Amino acid sequence: MTIIVLIILSGVTILSIINADGMYRTIKKAQEDTQIWQEKEWITLSITSVIVNGRNVDSLNLQEELDNFAGKNKTEVKGEYDILEVEFTDSKRVYKVDKFGNIDIIKDYDSTPGILDGKGTEENPFKIESIEDLLTFKIMLDGGNSELGIESSNFQDKYLTITRELDFNDNKSYCDPYTNKYSELLGNKNINLKELITSKEYGFYKNSSISEFNGVLNGEGNSIKNIILFAENDRKVLSLFSINNGTIKNLNIDGEYNSEYNILSAGLVAENYGNISNCNNKVNINAISYVGGITSKNYGAIENSKNYGNLKLGGNDAGGIVNRNSSSGVIRYCANYGNIEGENVGLEFGGISAYNEGIIEQCYNKGNILDHYQLIGGISGVNENIIENCYNIGNLSGSWNIGGICGRVSQNCKIKNCYNAGTINSKSSYGTGGLIGELVVSKEIYNLFWLEGMYSKLSTTSLNDTCMFKNEKELKSYNIIDLLNEGNISNLWEADKDNINKGYPILSWEND
Repeated sequence: MTIIVLIILSGVTILSIINADGMYRTIKKAQEDTQIWQEKEWITLSITSVIVNGRNVDSLNLQEELDNFAGKNKTEVKGEYDILEVEFTDSKRVYKVDKFGNIDIIKDYDSTPGILDGKGTEENPFKIESIEDLLTFKIMLDGGNSELGIESSNFQDKYLTITRELDFNDNKSYCDPYTNKYSELLGNKNINLKELITSKEYGFYKNSSISEFNGVLNGEGNSIKNIILFAENDRKVLSLFSINNGTIKNLNIDGEYNSEYNILSAGLVAENYGNISNCNNKVNINAISYVGGITSKNYGAIENSKNYGNLKLGGNDAGGIVNRNSSSGVIRYCANYGNIEGENVGLEFGGISAYNEGIIEQCYNKGNILDHYQLIGGISGVNENIIENCYNIGNLSGSWNIGGICGRVSQNCKIKNCYNAGTINSKSSYGTGGLIGELVVSKEIYNLFWLEGMYSKLSTTSLNDTCMFKNEKELKSYNIIDLLNEGNISNLWEADKDNINKGYPILSWEND
């Protein structure tokens, strides 16, 4: 029987010509639309209230206002990095709220666990919506698994997106945290998925081989949190990705990685040949050698990315952003906040790069580099190419070959428009300086400044008269900013008006 139904619900009018079963679905859809409207309205009112009262729109303040509008224990707010998630306990619906107040529904339950929904196109990318999806993605990169029916893929020219925060410690990030489907593959068939991948003995996908990613992954500002990786002797790398030939962007990651072997280790990618942008690492890494906060070896481009993770080594080679930046590598608009700690052994440690053969520009280091042997630099341990418009305020300590900008400069390099305001503690005066430790071959080094009192010499080798120490007042002055900008040619530097850098000059992009 065909009937005409007019539904008026909360101001929504729907005119439908449907059968009886269709009428139920239409009413249910109208109810859901009304519920969504109400939930969004509560979020909007809460955001407005936070702003009107002069507070920051963060998880704590938004939760307080939602408790007022929606009721106590009716919502849960979490998130960071300018992205918040609001879950309504009754509907189980989750909304994403960005720093501009835009509100979008995101799926709070993945109805197809382990299957990447979407077409892999730019308009309809594959969607990673749960831990199971992330695990499937990793298995596909590492050769697939016939028993699980997962094919191999390097995602050549395919697009993927991470739709929400994935927290390995949060049951809500799983479809079924208690499943044993992946247990034998991960190392123990008697333990459920969540127990396995959050244990320090097994971790997330324990035995990773060298695999390549050739697609475009957009994290959409979301975080992968509390990830654990543990390296056995048959593991080739210690990183979420082995090789990147594509693009990885807008992704945050935190957790813990551990290795007792000399393998490439990094928060995000072991070897980067593609592009990485707007990524932040908070993974703490304990390893022997060859460690980078973002990537171990860089042959591509890394931009607008930061490392907050602490790196602890028992051997050589570590950089806050990369271990080694090759001749084709470019690092720009990047920063390191993590500490790099050693055991008084090893060579080549830098706030941005341990060893630079490429280009490093408009970067800074605020992490401390402590208790290493030699070739230690606030920006790069060793530099063989270009470092421009960078600064260091991290503290450095070691035996010798220590410099506020570079531990050693060799070959025909170029260093300009940089300053160091970090302290230097060296066991030997040999090869140590406030700017450059050891200067082997000089091509083009000028416009470098060093805070008086941080160390007694600029370098073990004389530099030209554009390289000089300044007292604190001078280094914070507009005169230094003009010099760093080379007479306002570049305008890359500006005054620290909001005191985010202890009053020392900052790079213009830091205020973007």
